[in-house]
Amino acid sequence: MPNLGSIRSLQRAALVVFTLLVLAGIWGATAQRILLHRTQLRQYAERELHGAQKTLHAHMRRTLEGVLVLMAGTNLRLSENQQTLPELIDALRRLRQFDPDPADIGFVGHDRQIWRLSVGPGHTADVANRDYVAALAQAEPGTVYVAAVTHSRLSGRQILTLAMKALPNGYGVDIVIGAVPVDHFTAAYSDLLLSAPTYIGILRQDGYVLHMAPDPRGVVGSYLNDGYLEALRLRKGSSGVVQYDNGQSVERLLAGYAMLERLPLTIFVGLDLAELDARWRHGLRRPLLLASLATLLCLGFMALLLLLMRRRDTEAAELHRALLAAEAANNAKRQFMARMSHELRTPLNAILGFSEVLATGILGPLSQTYRGYGRDIHRSGQHLLGLVNQVLEIAKLEAGAMPLEEKPCLLGDLIGEAVCMMQSAADKKRLRIHVGPLPPARLQADPLLLRQMLLNLLSNAVKYSDPGGCIAISVATQPDGLAICVSDTGQGIAEERKQHIFEPFGHGNALLARPDDGFGLGLPIVRALIELHGGRIELRSAPRQGTEATLLFPRQRVIPIAA
Repeated sequence: MPNLGSIRSLQRAALVVFTLLVLAGIWGATAQRILLHRTQLRQYAERELHGAQKTLHAHMRRTLEGVLVLMAGTNLRLSENQQTLPELIDALRRLRQFDPDPADIGFVGHDRQIWRLSVGPGHTADVANRDYVAALAQAEPGTVYVAAVTHSRLSGRQILTLAMKALPNGYGVDIVIGAVPVDHFTAAYSDLLLSAPTYIGILRQDGYVLHMAPDPRGVVGSYLNDGYLEALRLRKGSSGVVQYDNGQSVERLLAGYAMLERLPLTIFVGLDLAELDARWRHGLRRPLLLASLATLLCLGFMALLLLLMRRRDTEAAELHRALLAAEAANNAKRQFMARMSHELRTPLNAILGFSEVLATGILGPLSQTYRGYGRDIHRSGQHLLGLVNQVLEIAKLEAGAMPLEEKPCLLGDLIGEAVCMMQSAADKKRLRIHVGPLPPARLQADPLLLRQMLLNLLSNAVKYSDPGGCIAISVATQPDGLAICVSDTGQGIAEERKQHIFEPFGHGNALLARPDDGFGLGLPIVRALIELHGGRIELRSAPRQGTEATLLFPRQRVIPIAA
């Protein structure tokens, strides 16, 4: 079996393991909460972007398709050649009034000079170097080209230019231009998302970046990876939310995009994932603080328990040392009592012998006074020898040196012998001893020790009973064994004395004890002897109600007698 030190080490290890499991649970739950917060933040951003790209798509389509319709109507009027140029300009200006977001219509002649409908033919500028001029030089009439964002030479604003190859006409117009100011889109989309910072951009389907705001790294005018938008269309469709990891303006971008159906354009609104992660990290403070506090409390509680366990171990060690010291002292006491008892027997036997010689006058006649002294010495010596024998007996019992010689005993014979031995003392106090009916059974026990138990109980009953009282002995079989009860009509034992009744040298009724009561070893010897037989003794007593002592023998010691 493991010793006490091993058990305590296991307890400490179990406490440490339990604490580690609790800490793992705390930090596991914290990590789960952190990851859940990150997932929820990402999902919220995706929902926000999804709604934003729909709004952007609707606004961009309405704006640019309105420009296309205006350009197509203008191109058709030019091809009809039914009005003079002033009349045509006036009609086109009236047509633009129906558009809530009017775009400026421009005309590029074969001489590569451009003039705007808003300012008239008198203000022209050379656009021979514009990309749409080269792109539409050999194009079919009605072909539309989305040009790069440029600064207008007339207004100085950045404009997104839609160019359409003109139908043959008599006004010398080669290209019809629809110019939309870029800040028109920027102002419309600036408050679209609550999350910041946001990026709003317009891409040509070949990957050319027409517009992006903000543009801290100047990516407008550059191209995305070759074929990226077409691959995105095939993979996820013409609209959705995508993570872009190859951007030049930001390292990682979560973007909601939408591709226009009638124009080779893609608009997008995006969130910088680095900023999204920064917002997530900012939200880590509270769960990490709570987890840290819980960890400190858990570690503090474990430290307190370890301290208490260490204090308990120290106290237990001190108690163990005290028990060892008490056991050593008890062993020394038993050895001293046994040695003293043996040493006292020799001079006591001499005292008893010589006092008997003096009392009987064997060696010659003595005066009556000296013979009385001899009888007193002999009586006191016998009393002292009896006490010494009791001390020796209790020492043997405590040392486990009392042999048990068992055999079937007739209870009637043993009880009769004990009553006969105590009858003289009972008669002196006018006490009556009554023996009840005996059951048909024998008892497997040591007859000498059983007789001694009966004598000790009867002796106590005689000692502590008032003159004229009664002592009763009864025997009964029980389901769990056999009971021998000795009761008297004495003064009884006070409640506060009962806890010391079976202690050696303790008197249960010390307040009523006579000078010749002895050392109080009778009941301790009885308890030791009955426990040697595997039984127990029970005592019932109350002041002025007498005392009842019961010897309970186990069932296996009862031998029934056949009828």
